[in-house]
Amino acid sequence: MKFKYIFHIDDDQDDTEFFFSAALEASHGVNVEIFFDSRKALEKLLDMDVNVMPDAIFLDLNMPVLSGFEFLKEIKCHSSLKMIQVIILSTSSQQESKETAKKLGADGFITKPSNFYELVSILKSYL
Repeated sequence: MKFKYIFHIDDDQDDTEFFFSAALEASHGVNVEIFFDSRKALEKLLDMDVNVMPDAIFLDLNMPVLSGFEFLKEIKCHSSLKMIQVIILSTSSQQESKETAKKLGADGFITKPSNFYELVSILKSYL
């Protein structure tokens, strides 16, 4: 499935700019909504009409207030949100993080690359 409307949730502005640029390079038709606060992203999702939900969420694990794992647990317990695909995009490459993410319902896990074109290549498989 190719995603056309996605959320990117990450508290690091440099990472969000990097992701946004790579997403546009990977797919010129993609609409990316950025959140620096996972709680605000969750609130927006809960207020959205089910017909205009994002196709996917790219989520950082290390978030203040509501961690990526906590966010994942929250959306997977709401019937209107649990079908949204969630791809973890994290600096962590630990197997334990990958297993926890999968157990909580993540649809993918990407270790953040430092190379722009590597991220573009990865995102092309989604976008």
